[in-house]
Amino acid sequence: MERVFSRKALADMDMYYRCKDGTERFTVSRLYPLIDDEGDVYSCVFANTDITERIRAEMALLESEERYRTLVNQAPIGVMTCDREGDIEHINPAAVAILGLDEVSDVQTRNLMTSVPNLIERGITEDFRLCIDEGTQITVERRCLTCEERERILRLHLTPLHDEAGGIGGMLAMVEDVTEQRQLEEKLIQSAKLASIGELAAGVAHEINNPMNGIINYAQLLINGVDRGSQQARFLEGILREADRVVEIVRDLLMFARVEKDVRLNWADVRAILQSVLTLSQKQLQKDGIHLEIEEAQDLPRIKCRHQRIQQVFLNLISNARDALNARYPGGHANKHLTIRIEAIERRGRTWVRTVFLDNGIGIAERDQPYLFTPFFTTKRPAEGTGLGLSVSYGIIQDHRGDIWFESVEGEHSAFYVDLPVDPDLENLA
Repeated sequence: MERVFSRKALADMDMYYRCKDGTERFTVSRLYPLIDDEGDVYSCVFANTDITERIRAEMALLESEERYRTLVNQAPIGVMTCDREGDIEHINPAAVAILGLDEVSDVQTRNLMTSVPNLIERGITEDFRLCIDEGTQITVERRCLTCEERERILRLHLTPLHDEAGGIGGMLAMVEDVTEQRQLEEKLIQSAKLASIGELAAGVAHEINNPMNGIINYAQLLINGVDRGSQQARFLEGILREADRVVEIVRDLLMFARVEKDVRLNWADVRAILQSVLTLSQKQLQKDGIHLEIEEAQDLPRIKCRHQRIQQVFLNLISNARDALNARYPGGHANKHLTIRIEAIERRGRTWVRTVFLDNGIGIAERDQPYLFTPFFTTKRPAEGTGLGLSVSYGIIQDHRGDIWFESVEGEHSAFYVDLPVDPDLENLA
């Protein structure tokens, strides 16, 4: 109003009204000055334009954009948009976390084509280009390495975005981390396979036992009739060794198939169990130049177990430690150590006896660690291992309601932990 009267100029005003019926109206008012013969403004004329619907549409659009922004930013899956050149226009926190990128504010200055794909699987770059260049909508899963160097399985939904001219102006990318889902599916498939293998193993093992006993008996009869040290004796001794190895494999298969039903438990001293195992293995450890150290806590409680099965676990862990030490130090060496420690611990309100087997051998490669307790998986050469030792040991400890796990650094050491509850209460186990 002042502009109109003092400056004699047009003026525009945005005005808000509440009508008598309670409705709200918005107008744009243009004021035209009325000038007399002396050049003074004596009045003005209002020209009102009702913009209520436009204002409401704009407010609805702002609310819609805010809802969309909130929805995208809080979505559990990753959402990104970029232009044709790959410059990131928007990325939500979930995508930042899934890809292991920086903060949202930093990522939005990056180029999707050059920054992200260089850090992950090359195939993703090809998917991006196919979507943008050819306008193809793509859904694909890629095994990739994120920016944090974590191996993940990502499901990508790529959709081209069209501009006002109808061309492709960019891309919408939705990213899901399906790693755990795929791992669970693989475990279920593996479980089904193992169930079938277990049934097959039990049948095959029983069929092999009888002829193997015959081979061993006949070889023993033959070796008794030849001169010790002769070539024939050496051949027959080789037959006996290999036959014994087959019998050992059969025994492991039977254990793996869980065909034994006797689960009677007896009280036993873990130190005594370990000593009985060392009676069998200590000479071999000395022959290989392995320095053995035993650390036993005082006043260890006795545990309720099947002591022969625990002996089997201990013997397998000592044998694996020996192989690892020999692989790192083929001859004698001052650092060729195996330490076995027994102690009582408290867990979950119960008393347990923990036995630790620590060696400074070759360690376990990180890529092999997830599969170490998987049946028939072995890091040894075909003639040196069946891949059943650790899986059978795992089953034995699980049957005793115990825990077995490991820590390892490749090229440095491995430590296997066996925790056994003092009283596992297995009487009712079928």
